[in-house]
Amino acid sequence: MHPRLKLTEKKGLILLLVLFIFCSAFVLSFHHSFKTPTVPDEKAYYMWAKLYNQGYLAVPLEDWFGMDPQPPSSRVTVNANSTGIHFILMVTEVLDIDSFRGENDLRVSVTWEDGSPISGAQVTVRLGLNSQPLTDTTDSSGHAEILNIQPGIRSVDASVFVPQPIGPPVSLRTSDLISIGWQGVPYRTYLTVDSYSSVSGEITIRARDSFNTSMKDVEVALGFLTPTGQVAIESKPTDDSGKAIFTLNQDGNFVFVGSKDALGEGNFLPSVVRLDGRYYSVNRWPPGYQIFLAPFVEVGMEELATLFQMAIAALSCYVLARRLFGWRAAFLGTTLLMTCALCLIMIFEVGMADYASMTFALLGIALFFEALGRESKRTHQFLFFLASGLAFAWAVWLRHSTGTVILVPLIYLVILAVKEGKEEKDRYLPTKASIKRGLIRLAPFIIGLVILGIPLAIYNSTYFGSPFATGYNFGSLSIEGEGENVTGEITEGAFFENFNPGASISTAHLRLYYLLILVPFAYIMPFVLWWRRRELAVWFLVWAFLATFLLYIFVPWVSSWTDNLTRSLEDMRYFMPCIPPAAMLAGVFLKDLWEKWGWKRIVAIVVMLVMVVAGFAVASVGIGLQLDRIDGPPQGQPPPSSHDLVSVQQLYDDPLVYNSTLVEVRDCAFDSWIDQTEFTVREVSSQLVVRVTLEGYQAPSLGSGDELTVKGMFRWFDANKDGVPQPHEMTITVKGGTNDEVIKH
Repeated sequence: MHPRLKLTEKKGLILLLVLFIFCSAFVLSFHHSFKTPTVPDEKAYYMWAKLYNQGYLAVPLEDWFGMDPQPPSSRVTVNANSTGIHFILMVTEVLDIDSFRGENDLRVSVTWEDGSPISGAQVTVRLGLNSQPLTDTTDSSGHAEILNIQPGIRSVDASVFVPQPIGPPVSLRTSDLISIGWQGVPYRTYLTVDSYSSVSGEITIRARDSFNTSMKDVEVALGFLTPTGQVAIESKPTDDSGKAIFTLNQDGNFVFVGSKDALGEGNFLPSVVRLDGRYYSVNRWPPGYQIFLAPFVEVGMEELATLFQMAIAALSCYVLARRLFGWRAAFLGTTLLMTCALCLIMIFEVGMADYASMTFALLGIALFFEALGRESKRTHQFLFFLASGLAFAWAVWLRHSTGTVILVPLIYLVILAVKEGKEEKDRYLPTKASIKRGLIRLAPFIIGLVILGIPLAIYNSTYFGSPFATGYNFGSLSIEGEGENVTGEITEGAFFENFNPGASISTAHLRLYYLLILVPFAYIMPFVLWWRRRELAVWFLVWAFLATFLLYIFVPWVSSWTDNLTRSLEDMRYFMPCIPPAAMLAGVFLKDLWEKWGWKRIVAIVVMLVMVVAGFAVASVGIGLQLDRIDGPPQGQPPPSSHDLVSVQQLYDDPLVYNSTLVEVRDCAFDSWIDQTEFTVREVSSQLVVRVTLEGYQAPSLGSGDELTVKGMFRWFDANKDGVPQPHEMTITVKGGTNDEVIKH
């Protein structure tokens, strides 16, 4: 080979720099924005990054949801005339409860502001957004009874016409949500009359939530109702006590409307926790990636965040592989890492934490081996081990499951001590000298873990009650009771409930198949392990691969979407920490082909070219599929569904069998809306109820009695730990961008 064509390390580094620029340009050629995320989770990641910039680690629930000016509970209607200021109050009472046959009776009492009963007020119970309402009018005692109401979360309205000497009458109205045969109602915010003076015309409006917590900075607008519409008069924010004071200096019909922007920005992915007697929305994911994103978001360069991560990952991979196997293996392994299809897809998905967790776990390994290579310089060794522990701890801040990789260097240090004992005493036992060296290595590594581990433990303890609890342990909130007796119930769960070796066997082949497509060089590892089985460094990388692989290969729902290639490719992000070890070992394989097999080095060139070209080709398809989530998929019929066809009765009979499983439930009828993203369905044959949660999905218009088929992910959270499934514990999540759907027949 001509000397000028010979690849040297310097030329290899230049080629890697050019490749980095090309990979960056490739990813940036696909336009991406957090304003139009391809994965719904990205929007929540971005939102929490902005909240962290504003100083929020947890957001009070009333600020998270804000106040929507549209719902009736954010409106107060009053009438002012010569006799004073008048509005109506309503009290509801469930008389009989039958959760299955629907024979539930409700008594509603409607009074004036002073408690005197109102006769002739109309009471309406709505069974759904488009259902036929049930109505009755109050008697002379102010009571109305609505009979045979189906169980569920129901909206109750009361209205009365007030005659006017001049002009049309005004309809005074109030509304609330009640729970019939169902545990709890959704969290809500309200606008209410706090006090009034018939003499001065002064009226105090208060903004509060379901727990009677005052809401400050709610913009309360006062309007004057006329026959032709509403005329705005004035607007003012509520103070720290949630109050805004107005003066009604003329007779007439008035409406107060409250509004406040929601810090949650329409994201319904928080964990709800109770802290010091108040409820807060807290990030359901580890907070590390949002902290990492925050400065990029602050300067408007968030789309460059993953390119920065790619630079760290490439540098770490090269330094580590060079120390272990030489610069040629480092060059080849780093090339495979940068051009890996899954890596390129995740660089495109700026809002997801997986590439970052892989990057810092890899950095931790590189620093670990760099420390081992500096035995003669104790200060340098100490600092590198310390930095390694910090990098690993930060990787856990990014994704908790990365903690499994931390076990690998710990095991390696034990084996290294035994190996050194064999060299010193010719026996497979550590010696005092090897134990001492092991402790010198271990101490700064542990210190690094502790430095960042303690703040994470404090964060988890503060918001989730335990150093090892996470946002995955907490879910949605339901409200029970009224007034001073109101209580909240938070659904519980755990991330590792999804780890199920038995249930995952039937779908494991799909994950192996997608791994072959996205990370084909991972299948080279067995050959390297066989040829270099006596090298401890090779075993280290294999263990680092298995630490993540053996976790997610046994999560049955990951990449099991045979009818949804987009979602399956996206789910493979959980395997990201497997990629660097596989890339470096593949680099060793190709290096050995080149150096040892002479004329067969052409094989190494072909394999390398195929891997690189395949990486860009598959990444193009994967990113294109992600973009189709925004623009819509190509025209054509969707493939057959992979959801298991089950009945609601089966879900109740065997909830553990179907937990975290894609299901298709037929023979159902729409029951009622809980809020904008949740409703209940009732199985026609058994009358059993299950909740449906919409996550980034727009359901069709639904009304009482509509026959439905629901396709989504079933989960059972045994909130009271009694082993008996309850309606409020059963949820089918219908997620946008997948083949989940709600079909109205």
